[in-house]
Amino acid sequence: MNNQIANQAISDCNDELTKIRNQINTLGSTHSISGFLTRYSLIKICGTLEICYKTIIADYYENSAPHLGSFIGFHLRDASMNAKYENICQAIKRFDSGKSTLFKSQIQSLPNKDRALQSLSDLNTARNEFAHGNHPALTFNDICDKFTESIRILDVLDSIMI
Repeated sequence: MNNQIANQAISDCNDELTKIRNQINTLGSTHSISGFLTRYSLIKICGTLEICYKTIIADYYENSAPHLGSFIGFHLRDASMNAKYENICQAIKRFDSGKSTLFKSQIQSLPNKDRALQSLSDLNTARNEFAHGNHPALTFNDICDKFTESIRILDVLDSIMI
């Protein structure tokens, strides 16, 4: 990944997931703490995905036009927008419809694109379920697998923001 901040955020999240996996394996998946760790992981992953897509887009445009930093900060970095495919497309389109079209085209040609897009959607749905007091049905392993798949979308985004 070209964006070092996003790359580091993903690496840090993966490191934390490894530690959590070890704790869940030690405690057992049915232990009450394991459920808490799974839900924490879901929030951590969704937050990481959101920070990464915003960082990739914002850094690209801030580097192109540094005087727009406050505008970009207010309308992108600090805005509350989950890492949904539609939100990513909309964020790019606000700056450049050509880049948005390129991103969508690259996603369409991504091997197993449906799996990557569904993974991103599933994570956001589960996060929203938890945020509204429900218990998401995803296991820790499901969450980690969907994170890995979702990163493929960020890789495409990163590849066009050069």
